Amino acid sequence: MKMGSLRAWGCGCAVLVLGVALAGWAEPAERVPAAGVSLMVRRPVAEELLEKLARIPVEQAEPRTCAVEFPAQQARFIRLDIRTTGGNTEPCLDELEVYGPGGPDNLALGARGAVASASSVLAGYAIHAVAHLNDGLYGNDHSWISATSGTAWAQIELPQAGAVSRVVLSRDREGRFRDRLVTGADVRVMAPMIATEGEAIWFAERVRALGLPKVGIMIEVPAAAIRSKGILYHVDFASLGTNDLQQYTMAADRMQGELADLLNPWEPALLDVVALACEGGAAMGKPIGVCGESAGDPGMALVLAGLGVSSLSMAPGKVAAVRTALSLHTLAECQQMAAAARVATTPKAAKAAVLAQADEVLLDELRIFENLPLSSGISVASMATEDQPTPTPSCPSRGPTS
Repeated sequence: MKMGSLRAWGCGCAVLVLGVALAGWAEPAERVPAAGVSLMVRRPVAEELLEKLARIPVEQAEPRTCAVEFPAQQARFIRLDIRTTGGNTEPCLDELEVYGPGGPDNLALGARGAVASASSVLAGYAIHAVAHLNDGLYGNDHSWISATSGTAWAQIELPQAGAVSRVVLSRDREGRFRDRLVTGADVRVMAPMIATEGEAIWFAERVRALGLPKVGIMIEVPAAAIRSKGILYHVDFASLGTNDLQQYTMAADRMQGELADLLNPWEPALLDVVALACEGGAAMGKPIGVCGESAGDPGMALVLAGLGVSSLSMAPGKVAAVRTALSLHTLAECQQMAAAARVATTPKAAKAAVLAQADEVLLDELRIFENLPLSSGISVASMATEDQPTPTPSCPSRGPTS
């Protein structure tokens, strides 16, 4: 059985908060005194979201929008997980907008530096590209359509984290089309920088008290990977932030150019830490994803799949190459590659060990991916040298800075 079914997520990110922009409460609010403390008790936002989706007009002359407001939260990634559509068709959005508290400006606009990504896109239609999710243009001719029926996701990555308090989604604000309507969505929240089981418990209890259906964490520090079994007992899923996880594992600030040799994603020590996290996920039956630069490397995607990762997050332009890599290899082959990479002594040796086992078709894809000439004279060893990150010049300093 080939690995083509493993999902390749189309977003590149360092610290991911899935669906955090929808993690709030809905009006009406009621103040309830408890032990001298005034608490805000509100109806769960998941319930409100479903109600608002159900109220989207279906008459052809009406625009189709849904807005969800909530107390301001710091977020950089805002994601909508679509679970159902009218007629089980491919979902369509002409815009996914994000607003701050009291601000009229759409923070999600591509013109402001925000980046849109999605689970897939309907092939062959330029008017339905992913970029239309945040181009500021309304109507069917400037919309995104998924390639899958019923379920999909769309995400906005803001240029930097900021206060977010409202999300607006729409199908066709020109009011011409009434198909492909989103009728159900899953609200997900993920906490970054979880380090202990106690922190996971604290977060999960508060999220579930709000009625949110899914609770996740980021694994970005080695402590969380080492203790992943206990931590994942209390949550539903996790995502590995490999960029941060590597700098904390190697005690090397990724902004320090002189330490770039310690920040190679093929570093065997990092793969060992990823393996620990995946072992905890497998023991608890909880899915583990990867969010970081390494997920977009076709060769590394094979290693991650072999370690037990179930989903990958990357820039849209890298999805095709990663999908090809996964489709050409079985899970058992990926596991063998992962084992070979882990026992290597250097990042270069780890990458070479994996490419030595790779399908020849993939090697041609990698030559294209890494801008190398398509020639049988290009060896696996030479390809394995092209794997160093581009450093940012600065003074050397071991350890991440705040």
